[in-house]
Amino acid sequence: MRKILLFLAPAAAAIAAACSGSSSIDPEKYDRTCGNANDCVTIVTDACCGCPTAAINAKAEQQYEADLAAAKQNCGAVSCPNIACQAVVAGCNGGLCVLTQPVVDAGAD
Repeated sequence: MRKILLFLAPAAAAIAAACSGSSSIDPEKYDRTCGNANDCVTIVTDACCGCPTAAINAKAEQQYEADLAAAKQNCGAVSCPNIACQAVVAGCNGGLCVLTQPVVDAGAD
């Protein structure tokens, strides 16, 4: 009986890992092309604890949102650290959506 349990344990672990899924989102799977910054939106690449870490074309946002909702199902009871996200915005650089620092308007001179 002990040999059978030892044999089944790795198989059970492999099945559990396969079923648990991933909370990571690969921005490379979405359209990232752009003509200007208005074509782009920011995304998080960790569905469980995420600050914006990438930018994609706004036309791909609907598919991203569906993928994000599915990835959130894999978070379980994740406890995220209470940290502030860095202020970033989506921009367009060389025809690709990227993260950039927001432009701060200093006001009238």
